[in-house]
Amino acid sequence: MRGGAVKSHQMDVSVVVIGAGFGGLTAAMMLRKEGVKNFRIIERSEGVSGTWYNNRYPGAAVDVQSSCYSWAHHRYPWSRNYADQAEIVKYVEQVCTKEKLWDHLTLGVAVTETLWQEDRRQWRVTLSNGEVLEPDVVISAVGLLSTPRYPIWPGYDDFKGPKLHAAAYDTSVELMGQRVAVVGAGSSAVQIVAAVAPIANKLYVYQREPGWVVPKGDYGYSEEERQRLHALSDAEYRKRRWKDFRAVNKGMIFGRLYKPYSAFSKWRRKIAEAYIAESFKDRPDLREAVTPKYAFAGKRTLQRHQLVYAALGARMGNEIHALTMQTYTPAEVQAQGVQQ
Repeated sequence: MRGGAVKSHQMDVSVVVIGAGFGGLTAAMMLRKEGVKNFRIIERSEGVSGTWYNNRYPGAAVDVQSSCYSWAHHRYPWSRNYADQAEIVKYVEQVCTKEKLWDHLTLGVAVTETLWQEDRRQWRVTLSNGEVLEPDVVISAVGLLSTPRYPIWPGYDDFKGPKLHAAAYDTSVELMGQRVAVVGAGSSAVQIVAAVAPIANKLYVYQREPGWVVPKGDYGYSEEERQRLHALSDAEYRKRRWKDFRAVNKGMIFGRLYKPYSAFSKWRRKIAEAYIAESFKDRPDLREAVTPKYAFAGKRTLQRHQLVYAALGARMGNEIHALTMQTYTPAEVQAQGVQQ
């Protein structure tokens, strides 16, 4: 169901779920499992999958094995061990079809207000199209990455070129042969850099400080591998999924990853240091810029595609600039570019 303007009226809805990302859709599936049939899922975007529907920046992909970044009871013939944004959206859409959730979905409509009515023991939920719902239960699954935060840099509004945000990316902008500045060095930024570095005329990366990075080990499955995975029994598939899950989380056991003196943390740090040394053996200037000065896993450890460091190191025109710790911004954005 897609929401056009309607007259304000009240409807008897048992449950309203706000958000059609993984959390909201999981809630809907669990409601149905518990015998609740009268529910609505309200999603302000025009499609399902939440942050994955809106985050369409170059290189967008999961940093957890595809088999783990999915519902255990909904198998899928993934094309890669780390699925990209488009495949995640396709998967979620397929699950909505299998679970018969489309009739419960209202897309392109936002929740503007929720109000608990003590006298009626019901919620009053107002939608952006004017519709008013009165459910018994409201489940909020709005997520943490759904609303972009735009910078307030001096001169930002005067910049004449395209200004892109990872969470609201304009896919019509062509970056081939352009001078591109990426501000940030977190999980999204490293994916963007990996995709943009090989095609940009020149790439500038602005960061407050670098993060520890380990190779991602990203690769595509051959058709034979996909068929072999598809042929696994449910028991074999669960075993394979558990193996992947353990590989992702083994460093969390007893907090080993976050103890700089532990053998496990030291081993992972050596991997990261060797990765940097090999990737920038011909660029000592960039090697220093991408090496953190804090303990391994002191902040979220990043996984970079094998091409990202190679792209930065091989292109002599690429530059990495450190932002001072006292500010979140470059000095100034001018109409012609960024003042360093």
